Amino acid sequence: MKLFKKIVSVLAALTVMSGAAVSAVYAVETDTKIQLAGDAQYRVSSGSFSTIEDTAEYLKEQIKLRNETVNITVPYSFDQAADVLVEIMDKAFAETGDGSEGDYIRFGIHGYECSYSGNSARVTFNIKFNYFTTGVQERLVDEKIESVLGELDLTGKSDYEKIEIIYDYIVNNVSYAYDSSEDVIFSAYSALFNGSAVCQGIAQLFYRLATETGISCRIISGTANGGNHAWNIAEINGKYYLLDPTFDLSYGGSEKYYFLRGSGNFDEHNKTAPHIAGSGKENNYAYAPDYTSAEFAEKYPVSQTDYDPENDKITYNTGDVNGDGAVDGIDATLVLRAYTMIIADQDCPFNDEQMIAANINGDSIVDGVDATHILRYYTLRLSGYDNLSIEEYQKMYLR
Repeated sequence: MKLFKKIVSVLAALTVMSGAAVSAVYAVETDTKIQLAGDAQYRVSSGSFSTIEDTAEYLKEQIKLRNETVNITVPYSFDQAADVLVEIMDKAFAETGDGSEGDYIRFGIHGYECSYSGNSARVTFNIKFNYFTTGVQERLVDEKIESVLGELDLTGKSDYEKIEIIYDYIVNNVSYAYDSSEDVIFSAYSALFNGSAVCQGIAQLFYRLATETGISCRIISGTANGGNHAWNIAEINGKYYLLDPTFDLSYGGSEKYYFLRGSGNFDEHNKTAPHIAGSGKENNYAYAPDYTSAEFAEKYPVSQTDYDPENDKITYNTGDVNGDGAVDGIDATLVLRAYTMIIADQDCPFNDEQMIAANINGDSIVDGVDATHILRYYTLRLSGYDNLSIEEYQKMYLR
């Protein structure tokens, strides 16, 4: 079973340019090949920047637009170019909590090649990308993702419930694409609009939906069943669990053998086709990470055991909105943040149980007043009333 298309990066021959600093080219060429509803995909974009952070942000936005050629100039010497490029890409592909960034754009790139030129004061990178989708297709994905999330109605759901609903949506609505003649099958676009994709597109879709709902999630590439493969990890209560919606597609939603599994049980259903995470590309880990590294494991600790929703359920008591067993300033901050998102007409990050725990004064509204009371209660306990319970506080000040 062909599941994953190999990602390649090619560093072209280097060209040294002496004399005056390289000038940035600011012309933008409009792509006339692809146009839809007044939208256009730009093929070439250029810019000059003073910091790596600004450069990475610009590069990220050009990748999101699916621009094919990006020219960027930075105030570093030619001798620093190789290291600077890695740092720029590392920041461009960083996880931001935005589902259209991070791994989504990393796995949206078929490959790239880069040449650079410069002198002792400035270097210009010429990066040519090859994508699985066009900019127009990605704008359609943005709209479709918003529509799907609205249909799934994940507001107020726990992280476990969100992950399960998203996983079920994918395994019930996407089939495996066996015809690999079209690059688009390696994308979330194909999974959404064609109803079929290979593992890379399926994992990309899960990442996009889960991340958009506030779930920390990554795409893992490696091998399984004798070929290249991609799957996911997702976080619940500080631990990450393994998921492979592609392998569960064949059961049509009736079984979830690869859903929120621990590292010790992930391949229990079929031990002859183990998942083996990839070690990335040496000298290019920004683009192709080493998923076997100690650094990655420390940042994304995968549980050895399967997720158990019954034994891992957080209890949210009055005032304790993060379920850590204490009512303190952190809870007050979280309540205030939730209130800010509510009044801004954004999805509330609290589930139903958290909303009840946050409503300290019992007026059925979670707002700044509740945050103030939580902070006041915490302050009283720090001031010597360490035996004061939240229930006693409510009787004294709210009834």
